[in-house]
Amino acid sequence: MAVVVEHYIEGLAFRRAWQHSPLSLVIVDRQGRCVRANPAFERFVGMSMEALLQRPLTSFVQPRDRNVLSAMIGHALNQRDSPTRRELGYLRLTGELVSGGTSVSPLIEPEDQAVCVIRD
Repeated sequence: MAVVVEHYIEGLAFRRAWQHSPLSLVIVDRQGRCVRANPAFERFVGMSMEALLQRPLTSFVQPRDRNVLSAMIGHALNQRDSPTRRELGYLRLTGELVSGGTSVSPLIEPEDQAVCVIRD
């Protein structure tokens, strides 16, 4: 029972951290599509969760950075090593271009997803 309670508490802590993080957090699949995002990312790009899910994360960056972000995601998923970090230009729904320090790291489970952390 103690293990069940411990996992439950860890889950609560994770959900709170995910929901209230000032950093934009996005989980992408092998194709680079957004499968989960936190409220900070919704605010960062100015788009609702429903509108951004299943869109390629690269669609939120300026055209010259799209290949860079794709390569970062591919590296994280294929090499499964330390995160890659770059400063990328993101386009908000309003058309405003904002800079975001971006890290991409592979998830342990499921192995075919990565987490992107964006600091504006």
